[in-house]
Amino acid sequence: MKLLLDTHTFIWWDSEPEKLSPNTQVLPVVLAHVLALQSLPTHHKDPFDRLLITQTNVENAVLLSNDPVFEAYPVNELYSKSDEAARLLSGFIQYLLGKKNQTQQDRR
Repeated sequence: MKLLLDTHTFIWWDSEPEKLSPNTQVLPVVLAHVLALQSLPTHHKDPFDRLLITQTNVENAVLLSNDPVFEAYPVNELYSKSDEAARLLSGFIQYLLGKKNQTQQDRR
């Protein structure tokens, strides 16, 4: 399953990259993402959130966020306060922490 994570992940990537797995990839903005913005309803004006929606749809990913505004859009989204999203997020964090601990052990 391909997950697209909201802004807090970018903050980690920028300020604390050791919190992320080496398998974490930054998704570049491509023309298909931008073109998909044209058909997106304007329920929400934040251009970065709108881009997350189109990236999620174009990439056939799941958006994991705690922002309820995404519920107004046709997007494969898991709201992080739901049980399933909380389980996925918890598993993802455990995965990241496991990778971090493994990397630290490998360095020793």
